[in-house]
Amino acid sequence: MKNKYNIIFLLCISLLISSASFAGLEIKAASPQAVDGNISFAEADSFQIDILINITDENSELCGGGFAFELFSPDKSIESITHLTVTDGYASTESIEYLNGFNTDIFNVATITCENGWGGNGNSKSIGDLPDSISFVLAGIGCLSSSLPDQEYIRFNLRCSNPGTICIDSISNSADDLWDWLFESRWDPVTFDGPYCWTILSQSNDTPPDITCPGDVTIESGSSTDPSNTGEPEVTDYCETGPIIITYDDNIVSETTIIRTWTATDHCGNSATCEQIITLDYSTDITDTDGRALPENYALSQNYPNPFNPRTNIELALPKASNWNISIYNVIGQKVKEYSGFDEAGYVTINWDATGQSSGMYFYKATAGGFSDTRKMILLK
Repeated sequence: MKNKYNIIFLLCISLLISSASFAGLEIKAASPQAVDGNISFAEADSFQIDILINITDENSELCGGGFAFELFSPDKSIESITHLTVTDGYASTESIEYLNGFNTDIFNVATITCENGWGGNGNSKSIGDLPDSISFVLAGIGCLSSSLPDQEYIRFNLRCSNPGTICIDSISNSADDLWDWLFESRWDPVTFDGPYCWTILSQSNDTPPDITCPGDVTIESGSSTDPSNTGEPEVTDYCETGPIIITYDDNIVSETTIIRTWTATDHCGNSATCEQIITLDYSTDITDTDGRALPENYALSQNYPNPFNPRTNIELALPKASNWNISIYNVIGQKVKEYSGFDEAGYVTINWDATGQSSGMYFYKATAGGFSDTRKMILLK
């Protein structure tokens, strides 16, 4: 083996030949997904390495065959290689295929971790003095005919964990001729012009996702600004190699306006943003000063009417421009309504509709400019 990062595969098929003449075997490897020796990272999530065989003597027919090779990452850049389909600890025929009429039995195919060698256990067969255990055996029946040159007969369906270089090469079990232990001497020559190598490209898709913000929305003051109440964006992902992450950031530009910036980031590192405007509406609950002289001090008035059913007014005096808050609590201290805002000097009046609340005592608390006061009121139905 080249190093501890090699993974050895053994393909065993009984050898028969229908002609007494000598014939050569040309064995090659190819990946259908490769373009100029490169495989995109998206393709690496599901790609194939094919073993192609050609019989040089047009009068010969090979029924069966044998071949041993190793799969490795020469620069140790590939961390792991996985067979796509594993069922109950054994690979299905979708992981390794015999094409064009061949059948196969497959044993114990699991994740291959290059750093640690073969990751499977269970079936372990060795032939000659191979330096590693044979991790699975393929036994096939069928014929390779000279009428099908460079035909794919064995296919491995694989998945690579990360960008890097992956290679396949022939391997021998001793210093003797590479193929003596696998092929009878009448097969002459047997060639494999390896190693065959491919580069798994990095995540190079630079097309950002499409993101469409929910429409601008106006909500009643005190209502939740959670996306479940204000809407969520629609996103189209072009990376397709992992989940897309959607986040938002709120910029409170005034007491009545929030600019929400939505960001969609794909698995390739591309991102896109859009903005949504959320407006807080106080118009239904708050009335402006009615022309009275400006108050000299902060003051919270008793609600009127009191008792009430179901609406009542609460007035807060502001001697200067202030941020203010009025919160209403039931008798066990649960907040049932909240109003807040920013107003110039004058009087702020809210009208609380207690429809849906139970009869009983309620408390309302006002804060503004360091001022705080609490009063009680009675809902009588």
